[in-house]
Amino acid sequence: AGDRSGNIWMATSRNGLMRININTHEMQPIEIRTVGLYQRASQTKSIESVYVDNSDLLWVGTAKSGVAYMGKNIYKFESQMIGDITAIAQDSTGHVFFGTSDAGIIDYDGRLASQKVSAMAYTRDGSLWVGSRQNGLTRIKDGHVTIYSTNNDSLRSTVINNHINALCTDKNGNLWVATDGGLQTYNLRQQLFSTYNRENRKLHTNNITSLYLASGNRMLIGTAEGLLILDISTQDIRQYVGNSTSMQKFTNNYVTQVFEDSRGLIWIGTREGVNVLNQENDNLDVLTEKQSLCNNNITGIAEDQNHNIWITTTGGISRIVLQRNHDDN
Repeated sequence: AGDRSGNIWMATSRNGLMRININTHEMQPIEIRTVGLYQRASQTKSIESVYVDNSDLLWVGTAKSGVAYMGKNIYKFESQMIGDITAIAQDSTGHVFFGTSDAGIIDYDGRLASQKVSAMAYTRDGSLWVGSRQNGLTRIKDGHVTIYSTNNDSLRSTVINNHINALCTDKNGNLWVATDGGLQTYNLRQQLFSTYNRENRKLHTNNITSLYLASGNRMLIGTAEGLLILDISTQDIRQYVGNSTSMQKFTNNYVTQVFEDSRGLIWIGTREGVNVLNQENDNLDVLTEKQSLCNNNITGIAEDQNHNIWITTTGGISRIVLQRNHDDN
């Protein structure tokens, strides 16, 4: 995550929270302290997620040690064990929600499909959507809770599978839901789910792993069997296991992350490195440990204001500086 001062904040699983100055490239470890206690929380070394909100406040999700935030100092909300922070979302008022691995949403006492949160998203109608690994999807709107689950047959429209892997919104405000049973969209106006899966022959696989809304009103869809690019306007879907001719192949077809950068390059993270697809010339570049990537198991991809690409892995983080000229205008 990047703040307004030009710092990059990096979550690591072994070395805690790191701050990187994008100008000097200096990396500095930041110690997390505990509010109201004299002891230092230096044992909090596993950081699950970081998020910079609209007010430039840094929020830190830790493993087993709760949530921290930073203005001038970093503090932990409470010293009790509240689970891993697995998802972060922000509503239109700037309020930040934190989902955990086994304790629901912090500071929310209402009903959820499951206390094990896998993903969260906020739609412009004021709904907070909360995905779970095994029990479906929760919608929280104006104090009212709706559970969408395959076990709930009282709804006229619900999720096709209870294992929610990712959530994303499009420019029309619709919600996209990645599940182990296919891809779904929820139309806010019609209050209905539409389904793309193998059974209705709209997809070749049901295991949807990741989502990213790209330019041209396209949805990038990571699956266990490669990349799908869906044109939302025309509903045209194209499958990729390499470049368009398949002369160049992905390092692995199990896609863990998808991302489009400001140049229009599509980054496909897998369990065996990163694949960079340039659709202008149909070229596919590969980044693995052989090209000095710190680890091949990709967990996240982001771009900073200087157009560098940051790749998080299970073994650390890599910064990619592209040589291709970028038009800042």
